[in-house]
Amino acid sequence: MLDDWTHQARCDLHALRGRAGAWGYKKGATPSVEPSVLSSLGLIASRREGSAGHDLAIARNAAEWLATIQRGDGSLPVCEGALTPAWTTPYALLLWSGIPGFETSRNDARKSLLRLEGRTVPRGEASAKLFGHDSTAVGWPWVEGTHSWVEPTALAILALCREGMADHPRVEAGVQLILDRSLEGGGWNYGNKSVFGRGLRPQPGPTALALLALFAHQDDSPECGRAIDYLRRELRDVRSGISLGWGVLGLRAWGGAPRESDAWLGESYRRYGARPDAVVSLALLLLAASETALDLLVKRGENKAARVALPDRSPPNLTRTCS
Repeated sequence: MLDDWTHQARCDLHALRGRAGAWGYKKGATPSVEPSVLSSLGLIASRREGSAGHDLAIARNAAEWLATIQRGDGSLPVCEGALTPAWTTPYALLLWSGIPGFETSRNDARKSLLRLEGRTVPRGEASAKLFGHDSTAVGWPWVEGTHSWVEPTALAILALCREGMADHPRVEAGVQLILDRSLEGGGWNYGNKSVFGRGLRPQPGPTALALLALFAHQDDSPECGRAIDYLRRELRDVRSGISLGWGVLGLRAWGGAPRESDAWLGESYRRYGARPDAVVSLALLLLAASETALDLLVKRGENKAARVALPDRSPPNLTRTCS
């Protein structure tokens, strides 16, 4: 449910938009992929009567900018002018998948994602003690040539499922990696389950992204229920826009967002929304406050038999969304 704060948050996000019709991580910063995609989706999700066409034009402008910085191998750098890394490629796919005219860019980005693999470590006593998880599992890394982590793996799964590739072996392997990294008490840390035998604590952001990825893959493993319980407890005391925004989105996907979550989002905006570096926070708060945001992030697998009773989400492209 959109509250009064969302109108001002939209104005703030418009004001933070930079050159090339894209956003940096703060006002005046170099245009970057993550804030540009999330801001575009946040404006679309929170659109108001009379603003739909303008919001779509802004999203298309950002999508066109993404295409100008796409590299020859199909991947996208974090920001304009950067050479590496390419963990932001899934974000571009999420935006392009809803806007007609970017089929070539999407195809190249998909191929790039499928080529990128996290580095594995052979099983052994040392690796088991150091990592606390299956170090041979293949997912996606933050940086090429390094170990797989939860968040980039979840983002890749989310984007590839949105592209109708829920059945692809890389997606299936990524899901198994995420399930393996689940913590015993519920939720996920950034990568490891433990370090040198000491268990790590779950974090809202990785937990929410893992839940979104598993939702997109239609996986109702017991790990999901424990993660939902963790987020419902944890978010009561979280007001960071990024953690809270992702957290509420993760809960909304599974129908587990408490009634108070709308008030939490408004409180987070009032505390931190005016900061010049609040671009990603503003975008995620707007997405989390919208009842249509999941339609921009999730597409049910067309070739995969549903394993969990999901709402009927056959998300329209942004052209129809904004008409």
